[in-house]
Amino acid sequence: RCRELARNDEYVRRYLQLLRTNVVGPHGVSVQCKARNADGSLDGPGNLLIERAWKAWGKRGVCTIDGRLSFSDAQRLVIETLARDGEVLVRKINGANNPDRFAIQFLEADLLDEELNKKLENGNAVRMGVEINGFGRAVAYHLLQAHPGDYEFANGYHRKHIRVPANEILHIFQ
Repeated sequence: RCRELARNDEYVRRYLQLLRTNVVGPHGVSVQCKARNADGSLDGPGNLLIERAWKAWGKRGVCTIDGRLSFSDAQRLVIETLARDGEVLVRKINGANNPDRFAIQFLEADLLDEELNKKLENGNAVRMGVEINGFGRAVAYHLLQAHPGDYEFANGYHRKHIRVPANEILHIFQ
């Protein structure tokens, strides 16, 4: 229902636009490094090097695995998706094909199988697609291999999952 409202209701569209504009802003959240030397003074050259590297990574074509978004665009997508859907899944990709060998991938929250609930042989439990240990800490995410809205799903597709370790997923939710 929220997605339908985001598409068709002018008040909801305006609310999401205000979030993108006023929470993230035109340039997004950036890094201002304040590393210090042993004597307590700011390490100007080191800080500049880190800030330039961060800015280079945040450019369109580098920070997201599909190359479509800049980091500020990604931040706007996070705030909009969180407000509209209530949760955001971001996968951290090590070994990406960019100079830093790291990128992020946005995943539809619909891929997290809320109907998957079971006890595992190792003592962990899967609750609504999230594998947790005995202390309630997320260990892995069990994601559907196909989106529930895809053609395969409508034609008797069996729910097949991939297990993604929790240290590869940022699960932001309300």
